[in-house]
Amino acid sequence: MSEIYTGVKFKYIRLGDIQPSEEVEYQAQNISKVLGELPTDCSSGSSGNISVKTEGGILISSSGSLLKNLLYPEHFCEVVSNSDEKRIRFFGKDLPSSETRMHLLIHEKRVEIKYCLHIHTSNITKLQILNRFPITSQFLSYGTINLAQEASNNLQSNDIVILRDHGIVIVGEDLVSIFRESVRVSSL
Repeated sequence: MSEIYTGVKFKYIRLGDIQPSEEVEYQAQNISKVLGELPTDCSSGSSGNISVKTEGGILISSSGSLLKNLLYPEHFCEVVSNSDEKRIRFFGKDLPSSETRMHLLIHEKRVEIKYCLHIHTSNITKLQILNRFPITSQFLSYGTINLAQEASNNLQSNDIVILRDHGIVIVGEDLVSIFRESVRVSSL
């Protein structure tokens, strides 16, 4: 099922530009380098989003940015909110990813993970039929708290979840491993 993108579905407070930090800059450049190698079927259009824990919150790709072409600081935001705050507080030029609440909730529930990657893949129907990974019970609209809760619940005892008719989410401690897993899953 294809959903028409209508923008972020959360209220926000922009706190200014991303604050200079060696940690944030290193993470952003590492993400850009690794995701620049994504295959075409994982990286066309607005292909998904990625986040990494930072000392101050999470660094997440900006809304509408292309995973294969992320540049720092233009395509990143540092979010300093919790998942249950009414307004997402962030530093960055553009708005954070529409799936920011999902990333926040996943990082809060899985404190041991460092990275969270969400990609849209052309073989989502096939992945659902193969039934090798947990699948959300129904299609849920992007950017909603319902999607965030169901994804994070499914990731309590798994590192991969299929978002029904939407995409996949992969979490872990190591960016390269998550990247390899995303390529493997999207090529099934």
